Amino acid sequence: MAIIKLVCQGCGARLDVDDGAQIVTCEYCGTQNQIKQTRVPQPPPPQQVDHAHHHYHHHPAQPTAAPRRLMVLGLLPLLIGLGVTGFVLSKTTDVAERISARVGGGGGEAELKVFWNSGRPLVADLNGDGSDDMLAMGSISGETKVQLFALSGTDDQPLWRVELGTHASMPGTPRVLYAAESNLALFALGAALHAYDGKTGDSRWLASMPDVVEHVAMGEGVLWVAATDGSFHHVTLADGSVKGVDAWPEQGLTLLPEDKRFELIPSTWEPGLASDAFDDLRVVQAFCPRDRRIMAMDDGRMAAPRCPEAPGLAFATRRKGSSVPFLVGYDPQTKAERWRQQMTTPGSIEGVKGGFGQPRAVFVGDGEAIVSFARASDDGVSRLRRLQLSDGEVVWEQTVKTHLGQVDGLRVGSDRLYLVSAGAVHRFDLATGEFRGRLGR
Repeated sequence: MAIIKLVCQGCGARLDVDDGAQIVTCEYCGTQNQIKQTRVPQPPPPQQVDHAHHHYHHHPAQPTAAPRRLMVLGLLPLLIGLGVTGFVLSKTTDVAERISARVGGGGGEAELKVFWNSGRPLVADLNGDGSDDMLAMGSISGETKVQLFALSGTDDQPLWRVELGTHASMPGTPRVLYAAESNLALFALGAALHAYDGKTGDSRWLASMPDVVEHVAMGEGVLWVAATDGSFHHVTLADGSVKGVDAWPEQGLTLLPEDKRFELIPSTWEPGLASDAFDDLRVVQAFCPRDRRIMAMDDGRMAAPRCPEAPGLAFATRRKGSSVPFLVGYDPQTKAERWRQQMTTPGSIEGVKGGFGQPRAVFVGDGEAIVSFARASDDGVSRLRRLQLSDGEVVWEQTVKTHLGQVDGLRVGSDRLYLVSAGAVHRFDLATGEFRGRLGR
């Protein structure tokens, strides 16, 4: 079969499709695209002769055994084709059922298959039952509309969901944020900031800025919002009223948690750690969780985020020769090295993958970290390593099959770890690393 190139109607992704296909499902957003087939018109069937108008009598010959055998043989390919098609369809459906984890609709609704758009779903007790619920954007399989979902942490049933629009109607990068103080789910798109009740999903208010919403932080009863045009605003949590202010607080504010996926290149921040801080190593990245970064002003402009409470964990490679990868624990105040451990097999010169597979870290309280990475030899596998910051002791290590070995985001809950890869949310027991299931494709 020939390959034809199409554009997904849901997200605009380029798709390679066999020319005989009728429907293709986009691997990026889950939209089912119907393919229009160009059919060659068939000639009309030959005209039947009306023998009643002829002056002679025609006696049709009785069919013999040979034509019957030929007719059966002629139908065999069709029968076999129908059987194979039925088998393929049943297997395709079976595979689709197995690779599409389910989100129950609740209240008798149909079962949902969701492709998660959020890179790092937000985790909080939205309904007050004592368990972590998940807040994220997703697209139901076969539809182009993006919805904001709140899923119960006890049974994965939607607590509520709100339609946000189609991919085409959401230019830029839509973001979900969470304001724990008022249990508000915030949806930022362009210059608009929309608030929903975290428990019910009811719309609370809609606030409009003069330009794209860039930074959102919590204040006392208000949100501090910085727009891309350099303006600053107070948004009242109670009713969403907007008031312009002169500047961001000089002491800085902590940004609200949001669902952004990991950046291809980590965001710039001030680590206070020199690249040659450790003997024979070159520091590639010092880790700082986004919820510890402080946004402040510098000469009237928003400065790069600082990390005054850096946990003391860095990724480094050997300074000379092969780029052997290491995790290094250091004292956040003195910057002195506490320990180092090779991320690949000790004694080997194997490296780790970069891009979205480059080492990432999330933190469990103040004393432990979970690092995700993929060794150069890993094929479509991501590794998770939980370790203690004080001495580098490994608590557990787990591997998980992911899309091309990429990890889009990690989120730590009270008892679970959430890993996102290509629209699927993989869940693990936080204490043991045991796999707890998957939501999404």
